[in-house]
Amino acid sequence: MARTTNAEESPRYATRFVKPMLGLIGVWPIPSTSSSFSKLLRRLEHVLPYFLFFLTMVPTVLLAFLKEKNNKTKVKLMGLIISNGMQILKYTILLYRYKEIQNALEAIRQDWIDATVENRLIFHSKAEIGRRVVLIFVVTAYGSGICYRTILPLLKGTIVTPDNVTIRPLPFPGYFGILNVQRTPLYEILFTLQVMSGLVSYSVIDGTCGISTLLVLHACSMLNILVNKIKALVDKTDMTDAIVRRRIRQIVDYQTKIKRFLDNVDAVTEYLCLTEMVGGSSWPDI
Repeated sequence: MARTTNAEESPRYATRFVKPMLGLIGVWPIPSTSSSFSKLLRRLEHVLPYFLFFLTMVPTVLLAFLKEKNNKTKVKLMGLIISNGMQILKYTILLYRYKEIQNALEAIRQDWIDATVENRLIFHSKAEIGRRVVLIFVVTAYGSGICYRTILPLLKGTIVTPDNVTIRPLPFPGYFGILNVQRTPLYEILFTLQVMSGLVSYSVIDGTCGISTLLVLHACSMLNILVNKIKALVDKTDMTDAIVRRRIRQIVDYQTKIKRFLDNVDAVTEYLCLTEMVGGSSWPDI
């Protein structure tokens, strides 16, 4: 019982920074034994990020194509639109691969439970590296994002136009038609919603990097264990034929297990990486 409890705690150590970010946007898998109400609530949680994404993106698109006449400013707005579109696409991919993420996390948990003390040390060392990498993602994205979305607009203060119109800047520029977003409390509500949209966007960025790091480093741990199994077979020459055959069978079974896990990793990360590559390469061309 103590061994199982310790094994249950270890995956929590590995996923401590990833789980809150994916949980915030409703991507972290809930137990299959959860009630129908919990599953329905999780479905409803998926609506809020899309609402916040489009609340930010649609006014910027309208501003770029309907209102703004300066081409240089349009180019800057296109950068914001592409960035927001990338996060929407990545979030959609995460939801689409929800089952694969759940299977991969369950496989990780089971590996910790079945692992020997030596193998658990390998898992733990990779998990520690993963935590450090994810922590860098979190500090960088949330730190810079809070400055950009909250502190900078507040530092700008109010702007008075030549027509003597006072404008309070928003975190994300946009065109809102007949709505006067400068009036209280509409300005404060919109400001808060755009900050929340930023938090969701940074959670998608960090969650994507975090789950990819977690899965890849666990796969590295499994490959290290496989190498150790092969070395143990090669280095020992005093084994009987029955033991050799048994160890070869164990190696083949473990290699098959790694292949299944890597198939899950590939399913989760392939389109996320493609989206990141296309989005990152399209921005310099604008």
